[in-house]
Amino acid sequence: MFTRRSLLITVSALGTVSLAGCSAFSNRGTTNHKLRVINGSQEQHYFSITATNEDGEAIFEETLDLEGGTADEDLVIEGTPAEISVTIDDSEPETLPWDPQTGVGNHSGECPGENTLSLTIWYEQMDGDGVKPIFGCEYVQDQ
Repeated sequence: MFTRRSLLITVSALGTVSLAGCSAFSNRGTTNHKLRVINGSQEQHYFSITATNEDGEAIFEETLDLEGGTADEDLVIEGTPAEISVTIDDSEPETLPWDPQTGVGNHSGECPGENTLSLTIWYEQMDGDGVKPIFGCEYVQDQ
């Protein structure tokens, strides 16, 4: 079961990963990005995720049915999004900019070596704050 404590641990771990490795930052040749969706609530929820690029074109669309305390950690966005739209159940969509400075943990947006920017979408119903974006760095193999 995911808790507020596990969210803080995740944010800390992602921050550590983003700082690990060499100190020289570089952009990788790929534009693929890892995406995780975590249902930190105790209830089952449907998550509809759409990523759009700067031209407003959908480059990723996925609907997930997640039990409480579960996650889908194997999603890959092919292309760099400008924003991510998240709809939980029948609620109004929440739009998140693809901007690490707006996420939990204040990520710089730069990734070392072969890593690219990744996004974890965290939802915990009792917080009442909607979804929380957590940016980090991960290696994503080209498809």
